[in-house]
Amino acid sequence: MPTTHQINHQLPLVVSRIAIIGGGVSGLAALKQLSHYNPILFEATDSIGGVWGSCSYSSTKLQSPRSDYEFTDFPWPNRDDPSFPSHLEILNYLDSYVKHFDLRKYIKFSSKVVELRFIGDRSGTGPGEYGSLLPGQSVWEVAVQHNESETIQRQAVSKFIESYLLWKLPLIKYGLKPEHPFVEDYASCQMAIMPENFFDEADKGKIVFKRASKWWFSREGIEFEDYTKIAADVVIFATGYDGKKKLKTILPEPFQSLLESTSGVMPLYRGTIHPLIPNMAFVGYIESVSNLHTAELRSMWLARLVGEKFKLPSVEKMLEQVSKEIEVMKKSTRFYKRHCISTFSINHSDEICEEMGWNSWRKKSWLAEAFSAYGSQDYEEHEIM
Repeated sequence: MPTTHQINHQLPLVVSRIAIIGGGVSGLAALKQLSHYNPILFEATDSIGGVWGSCSYSSTKLQSPRSDYEFTDFPWPNRDDPSFPSHLEILNYLDSYVKHFDLRKYIKFSSKVVELRFIGDRSGTGPGEYGSLLPGQSVWEVAVQHNESETIQRQAVSKFIESYLLWKLPLIKYGLKPEHPFVEDYASCQMAIMPENFFDEADKGKIVFKRASKWWFSREGIEFEDYTKIAADVVIFATGYDGKKKLKTILPEPFQSLLESTSGVMPLYRGTIHPLIPNMAFVGYIESVSNLHTAELRSMWLARLVGEKFKLPSVEKMLEQVSKEIEVMKKSTRFYKRHCISTFSINHSDEICEEMGWNSWRKKSWLAEAFSAYGSQDYEEHEIM
């Protein structure tokens, strides 16, 4: 049977209780940054890691180098290894992170959040209003189930990469050449790296590709719109992961509707809070080239917001900022129906740093600032809080 936990956000902040849902990369980043508030993290399974632990095959690997997927204060021990780490290496890295910062004591395993109820704010803030992040005595009740030339440059770079990929991979041979430019996949965070020996298996006939916009089940298996058939005993729906749907199952109205947008993007300020949903933040619903870095930097921002180290702009300005970001995404790619900031992630990080009172120039010299690539380690906290 579900049990309930009341998360009472009451000033002063030293007596506040913060709940975090999910022990994946984003949840762990938030947990570490907010650990001095004695939070509680609800994890539905018996282990940390999120999709790295529950939705990974033996061949699953990270799609970027180690140095692009690490916490600012916990670098990989072998960060110069050019190979892409396996999902088991990722899980070991996350487990080491939890042990190093003594975070396990805050985690409640086998605790699935099935419902969130907004009890209200005794000081007057309610749905549709926004004060400070933790105004008065706002209470959320958590029901837990315990069990289990920019255009020219862009086109030049895009065409060069496309030519290289077409030369390197047999995309034309198998009818897999996209009808859109590479840069649109990049702008929508939809790039993917093929598993090892993928096309070798296709050459052997073990993998067969079939492009079809319509299909249906038949007695023998599957039938397509051109009336061809494939005999199949098992059909796997590889439709991807949609965290927004899971969120909507536990969030009540009117808050649920506030997260809906005609653009398909969750309208979150700094990719973290909705100006009209009090005392709640969303880490992990914004994507970039490195989702770990994206989640950690926003968790840093969130911790300073909770600690009242800076003040938010007005609700109107926050909503206006969200609308501007969505327009940028629309212009970058036709596949904008997800909060992807890959084409302006550094600018996004600069704005977050400035809002926190940090210097947005993270390098030690102007030469490095101008010519060196940015990485997670550049955002290690040096400023005094």
